[in-house]
Amino acid sequence: MKITNVEALLCDGGWWPWIFIKVQTDEGIVGYGECSDNRVNPYGILGCVEDLKPLLVGSDPSAVEALYWQMFRLTRPNLGGVVQKAIAGIEIALWDIKAKALGVTVSELFGGPIRDRIRVYWSHCGTYRALYPDMVVRCHSARSAILPNSVRKSWSAGIPH
Repeated sequence: MKITNVEALLCDGGWWPWIFIKVQTDEGIVGYGECSDNRVNPYGILGCVEDLKPLLVGSDPSAVEALYWQMFRLTRPNLGGVVQKAIAGIEIALWDIKAKALGVTVSELFGGPIRDRIRVYWSHCGTYRALYPDMVVRCHSARSAILPNSVRKSWSAGIPH
């Protein structure tokens, strides 16, 4: 299997630009990674992915660690920031390809899941709450219906009672 294309996808998240990495292979397996930055540097990450593309195209995507270190060595003078985020997004996409090729989840590549459920919360996305107040009402109703009172108190940041 060989990498045929690496593409950075910039998606308008409304309040924040989301950046996804799409790595395609000659066997039709596509891997995705995410490496969103803040509102300031999205094009820096996109440019860095384009700079790394020639290194990756034609390579075996299952050699994740070798490709990571090749990307690291190539960008060593500019470590951190957008460079490291671009590498991280590509690396996640490579793990995704490897897991799909083996017919397992990415977590199986690292020893399997450690839990089967995880508590989630509505993050710091305040702009979304302002733009879609009906969603706040629905989330508040759902929270009241399904969560114990102790959890509701820790989960309620930004959601009116």
